[in-house]
Amino acid sequence: FFFFPPATMAQLTLLALLIGAVGAVAAAAATPTVSTVNNTLVLNANGAVLTLSGGSCPTGSGSGSGTGTLATQGYVDGEVSSLTSTLQNLVTTQQSATVASVSTVVAAVANTQATQIASVAAQANQFVGFMNQYTVNQTIATADDLNAAILSVSNALSDNLNAQTSTTIATVQGLVAASDNAQTAAVASVAMQTGTLQGQINLLANRTDSLWMTEAMQSSAIATNRDNIATLSGELLALATNHGTTQQNVSGLQNLFSGIQAQVDAEASRAQGVDSTLTATISSMASCGAQGEFFVNGACTPSPVNVNTCNTARTNAVRFFNNRFQYCDGTSWTVPPLLGTTAAAAADSCSDIYDNEASLRGSDGPYYIKNGNTAVQVYCLMSDGGWTLVAMQSSDNFNNWRYSSSKWTDSSTLSPTTVDPSSDVDMKNVFFSTLPVTRVKFFMNSLSSTPMVVTRSATSMSNFFSQSFSTSFSRSTFIALTGEPSSRWDNQPNNCHQGVNSVGGTRNCRFGLIMNNELTECDSSDSAIGWGCYTNDQESGPRSIGCGGFTWDPTNAYPKRGFIFVQ
Repeated sequence: FFFFPPATMAQLTLLALLIGAVGAVAAAAATPTVSTVNNTLVLNANGAVLTLSGGSCPTGSGSGSGTGTLATQGYVDGEVSSLTSTLQNLVTTQQSATVASVSTVVAAVANTQATQIASVAAQANQFVGFMNQYTVNQTIATADDLNAAILSVSNALSDNLNAQTSTTIATVQGLVAASDNAQTAAVASVAMQTGTLQGQINLLANRTDSLWMTEAMQSSAIATNRDNIATLSGELLALATNHGTTQQNVSGLQNLFSGIQAQVDAEASRAQGVDSTLTATISSMASCGAQGEFFVNGACTPSPVNVNTCNTARTNAVRFFNNRFQYCDGTSWTVPPLLGTTAAAAADSCSDIYDNEASLRGSDGPYYIKNGNTAVQVYCLMSDGGWTLVAMQSSDNFNNWRYSSSKWTDSSTLSPTTVDPSSDVDMKNVFFSTLPVTRVKFFMNSLSSTPMVVTRSATSMSNFFSQSFSTSFSRSTFIALTGEPSSRWDNQPNNCHQGVNSVGGTRNCRFGLIMNNELTECDSSDSAIGWGCYTNDQESGPRSIGCGGFTWDPTNAYPKRGFIFVQ
């Protein structure tokens, strides 16, 4: 009865819900529901929910009709191929960036080291040549003779040191590319050579001292050469240190790349797992699609399906016919009731009905919503997103709704089955203490008046009235709620406090505005408008109200009917 062509991932999600829930529907007969917004069918059986979107049901056998798609193997292969390509591009990009970074570091080190070595070589040529010549001749008669000897040997040593410089640069570059063990050994070798050179430098220094005593006329030049040799030693040590730092940087980059590679490998493995799972599932569903059957709990069921047959054996069978979901009631194909219109089609809240049943928007009245596994009838305002009535205050509201009443914060109820808002009774249903809250709408006098809306998140209204916070409505807005002349509060011009439990001590409101005649203090506040208000420490006296307002001089109470809706 249904044939499934390729589909979107949203439709795959929908079918996954079908796979997990239809088994429970088959186990216990229940009345399905249908949404007029997106033509969605919902079956309720022992708490299980099956949701099918009309857009995913194509033409089947018999007289059934509809349109929709489901993913094929080719579609899944394409999705997996795209994911694999994206992951590979990530690897390639990271590899290129890492190699380029390492190459830049190596080149910079090589250039720096070559410059240092060339400088050292030039200084060493000058002094070492002089020392070697001095060692050979032991004595030099004049400065001219000394300079000639130094020049003679310097040229030969310069060529030798240039060759050594090239070899040193090649060795440094080789160190960067070698393994950690080889690099460590190379650094150790450099350190040993540095130590050997230091010994030679010390020997040359001794010879310099001797030459200085023997050839006083060359003392200034020799002193300069001694400083150059000291600089040579420092630069060689710095060279070894820089090489160690470079090696650490290269190792860090290698570790970073290894971590990235591990993440990419993990993603590739996960993608392969998804591919295998989807391949197996779609293969099974494809075998059902050939017969137009549902794929439920890993099997094709029922088999075969005839969309024209409805009898006792087919009770709760589902079909999509004439652009609507229908179910078999054991005798004929039936369109399920709208969400919230029957106990079997109970919604989660009035907002749930508003969101899913476009045809019911604007139709205020009684609807069924869920309290656990039980359907409870409540009054809904089907405008502005849908609102659930959770409490009413009667015109004689002093006893049940005074500030100190536990009804504001506990889970008890008052006339909980009262649904008609025209009933002048104190009412508090079970949803006052169970339904989550994001906005609260307060009406006074009647539902035709202008309400006050407070935006505040709470786990329930019991939790809402356990909090303490201020609001910022105008004085005229509160007075307009009562329907009384504003002149009744003219002798109370000081708007002291407003909000939910925002004061304490000798005056407070569960929600409302507290006023006083003195303009500079509020401790002796005399009047209020709102829900559960009192002043002058008269919570049980004349300056107290469950819903409405009271004045001072004269002291008069004006109780009003109240309505509290939540969303």
